[in-house]
Amino acid sequence: MADDEALFLSVSRGDLARTQDLLAAGASVDGSRKLDCCPLGVAAALEDLDMTSLLIERGAKLDLGAPRDVHNRLTGALTMAKGVRPIHTAIGSGQYEAFRLLMRAGADPNVANVDGFTPLMSACLVQRVGPHRASIVRELLDAGADPAMVDTYDLTAMHFAAGKGRVELIDMLAAMAPATLHRAGKNGFTPLGKAAAGGEAAAAARILCLMLTVGRRPSPAGATTTSRSRCPLNVAMEARHGNVVDVLLDNLDPIKSSVDFGTAISSALVTKRARLLSRLVSAVGEERKQKKLIGGHDL
Repeated sequence: MADDEALFLSVSRGDLARTQDLLAAGASVDGSRKLDCCPLGVAAALEDLDMTSLLIERGAKLDLGAPRDVHNRLTGALTMAKGVRPIHTAIGSGQYEAFRLLMRAGADPNVANVDGFTPLMSACLVQRVGPHRASIVRELLDAGADPAMVDTYDLTAMHFAAGKGRVELIDMLAAMAPATLHRAGKNGFTPLGKAAAGGEAAAAARILCLMLTVGRRPSPAGATTTSRSRCPLNVAMEARHGNVVDVLLDNLDPIKSSVDFGTAISSALVTKRARLLSRLVSAVGEERKQKKLIGGHDL
């Protein structure tokens, strides 16, 4: 155990020679389960490529998960969830070359932590992923990452990409798993709802366009039905994202069946948003006119 702790410290400090000596003396390349993280996860997070390569060469388990949740000792905030793997730490720390090294060595692109959070979800969500985000997502997908996988909240990578307004990633994911465009999580949010909640107008516009392009697809097995999903128009109104409301009203066709104009109008009245109220009332009038025409009553 003492050698395992010493190895963990030497890896954390980037001391390659000391690490080699400890491994030669019998320290476990995977550290101890009494520690919060495996040495390979630390090396990957620090993008110490020489150290990462050494540990891989010495047989470190590529997909060894963290044994427990780790919290900040001062704030109590969760800093690392149980089951986080080295590939998660590399992606979450924005260490692209370490990520590539792990992938070349055979890391599983579909591993998940205790909450079902996959490397693909991490690449779509975490802010620190940095400028190589699109490359990481592409390489994960090419390696077999499944964009239809869900976490414990029934959210997919598409939800995370939409909530952060990452339009390029939305396109990549939709090309591989178009049904995820329509999937609602346990909280009732579809990807469009996540974009609406986050005020991501460009993402909302792109999702609406894709919904028309790929058409209505059957939801994945176990998915929450669209009838239970939250109306994105109401989500945008509640969050006071007028830019998203405008996008939704300009592109109603893909979501007509789920729009709740009454609630949206009530919200506009209560919050005294005259411009949006006018747009909503006009949309209701146009919708009624279209229904009347379709019904053949205005011929």
